[in-house]
Amino acid sequence: MEIKRTEAESHIINKYKKGMEIKDLFEHIWYASTTILPSLEVQVVVDSNDAIHVSTGSSGYVDFTINPVGMKLPIKCWIHTHPFGAAYFSGTDWGTVNTWLPLMETAYVLGAGEDHYGYWHQSNANELLILHNYSLGIITGYASAKWITPRVKSLKTKRMHIHHWMWATVLLVGMIYIKPHEIIIGVLTGAALEGLSYSNWSIKRSDSE
Repeated sequence: MEIKRTEAESHIINKYKKGMEIKDLFEHIWYASTTILPSLEVQVVVDSNDAIHVSTGSSGYVDFTINPVGMKLPIKCWIHTHPFGAAYFSGTDWGTVNTWLPLMETAYVLGAGEDHYGYWHQSNANELLILHNYSLGIITGYASAKWITPRVKSLKTKRMHIHHWMWATVLLVGMIYIKPHEIIIGVLTGAALEGLSYSNWSIKRSDSE
């Protein structure tokens, strides 16, 4: 197991680049937590020099013990995984951010995949914002389709009306094979749902069209 722990830590360190968008590291942290390791919690700390410090724990706990050698305070970001659960702060997690509040700027918890996470910021210390890219994608796709549809020409023949929910569904089927980012799936799903909300959703043109 120690070999696997070392492999997981090395994987994250090798994928990390100073100055990168921290969310771009989520998929590698999640991979280390659930694929390299047998669903064990992983912790990543980014210090004020943008250096990272990685450690691993058990299936339900990773100890927030930071070796001060080489680490520069304050902590820019603390990330840890919940490989068997959703993105939430446990009582232990709240205790950690409260203890480190003066010296910790942001924190993330990953759960149910790298696209489902909780976000905490020092400026709003009592709130954990839960974000899910799929949900955000649905809202974006639905709202965009609602705005665009009346402003573009419909694809129609004398007998048929090709609605946007149809091509969005076709694209969704194609996505099974290329496995895109979750937010893209959400956008297409939202667009399809918006198209199905109309009374004239059928491929056959109605008399009123």
